[in-house]
Amino acid sequence: YAFKAITNAGITAVAVRGKDSVVVVTQKKVPDKLLDPSTVTHLFHLTPAIGCVMTGLIGATTDARAQVSRIRMEAAEWRYKYGYDIPIHMLAKRVANINQVYTQHAAMRPLGVSARHQPRILVATAVVAAAAALLLSDFQGFRSAAVTRLASLVPIVSSPPPPPSSPLLKTTEQLVEASASEQLSTAMAASAILKRGRISVPAPFETQSPFLFCVYHKDMFPPGNEKMEAPKRGNGADFNPAAPYRMYHGDRIPGFPQHPHRGFETFTCTMEGTVDHTDSLGCAGRYGQGDAQWMTAGSGIVHGEMFPLVNQDKNNTLRLFQIWLNLPKKSKMVPAAQVMHWAEEIPHHVTPDGKVDVTIWAGEVEGKRALAPNPNSWAADPENDVTVLLLTMKPGGSFTLPPARSGSLRSLYVVEGPERASSVRVAGEALSTMSFVTLREGAAEVAVEHAGGEGEAEAMVLLLQGRPIPEPVKQYGPFVMNTEQEIMQAFADYRRTQFGGWPWDEDAVVFPRTKGRFLTVRGVTQYPPGAKPVDA
Repeated sequence: YAFKAITNAGITAVAVRGKDSVVVVTQKKVPDKLLDPSTVTHLFHLTPAIGCVMTGLIGATTDARAQVSRIRMEAAEWRYKYGYDIPIHMLAKRVANINQVYTQHAAMRPLGVSARHQPRILVATAVVAAAAALLLSDFQGFRSAAVTRLASLVPIVSSPPPPPSSPLLKTTEQLVEASASEQLSTAMAASAILKRGRISVPAPFETQSPFLFCVYHKDMFPPGNEKMEAPKRGNGADFNPAAPYRMYHGDRIPGFPQHPHRGFETFTCTMEGTVDHTDSLGCAGRYGQGDAQWMTAGSGIVHGEMFPLVNQDKNNTLRLFQIWLNLPKKSKMVPAAQVMHWAEEIPHHVTPDGKVDVTIWAGEVEGKRALAPNPNSWAADPENDVTVLLLTMKPGGSFTLPPARSGSLRSLYVVEGPERASSVRVAGEALSTMSFVTLREGAAEVAVEHAGGEGEAEAMVLLLQGRPIPEPVKQYGPFVMNTEQEIMQAFADYRRTQFGGWPWDEDAVVFPRTKGRFLTVRGVTQYPPGAKPVDA
């Protein structure tokens, strides 16, 4: 009976992606008279924001439901591990990889799931960073993942009307593949750009080694009360991309209460807002408004990062990047350390016309070198070419990135900019706001331009560049090592030692409203240049 259900005729679906919504229409075929028609569906919820329609040669109660159950489990596991809903492109890619395994390994398939008739899965979400997404996933692993990435950049029905001799109705697969073909010929032809895609807030960006993770926090926090609290209570895992601000893992004060790390570095680069830091070594600090904290987790540290709403009479806007930089095997177990780069000391390069301001968080630009990282950092060796730049560009501004060292990998992320999609150009290719490109290895100088007109919004472009670490990476949540055994040892060590224990009375520590910016390490307190200590 299961095999009979599997081999029934395919399901046709038509999907249209709008600016902030997706409409999917699908047939409702009842594959067998023994089935209750009211139980048959090919539309399923996967997460609160993502749904799918199951198409192809599938049965209503076999392949479809087995696949949906597995996808829901993958989405739930992602939220449990990382604290926010899985991005749609990651879910579609994961589905493709799983179906590829099912195709090749019969013993791993659920009962009644056919290898030859694996379903195609059309994954749709209502809102992803104020723009809808519509992706296709199937068993043809890499090709499917490539189509998914390209299809997410263009409306799925953006191709011109068919000629009179062609069918008036194309299948979803044909529409997606046509869009992908157009994108390949226009956006990725022989240029400095290797790949392009979309990003969203607050989801992690796609990064390249030596970078493990990058996220842009942009929260329009309202005025705080006398306790620096927000007007709402967090739910313990508030990463809602549609909200004006998020509480993250905080209760009444947003942020990230104590949590462990091992085997890599966190580099927190702020533009606006306030961050209160505490850790298991007894170190503490308050920073923001352009400061950058470079912390080497090394053998292990527990720290908290809270965002107190210090302003009672105005909004508490927060904008920062948190970047995870991997450590090579030889440095993964070094003692934890941190250094603060105060905004007043961070070098900038401004173009002669004053239209581009380059913040140099790491690396070198026009003879200006960034402040030194921790000594065991991968960035401490100039040969590793680690460069982190933020380009703030006015309309008409342009900046040419110098050539990277041989073997270095480069990614550019447009995190702010005009609504008009063609205003920012990288190597001559138009990029929309909240998109990224990876550059070809060996690309020489690359021009970045703000081609918008007077009165348009400034653009902000982040560059991550560096020589990859040629070692295996094993990551599980907050631990990044080289082998599974080392990950297991990290958990065992954390359970046994708590990486030094938590010396603070609260899991989520914040300092008094009137306390200024400072950093205390091993009992020694430092302040920004020219700042007067405020110890309230």
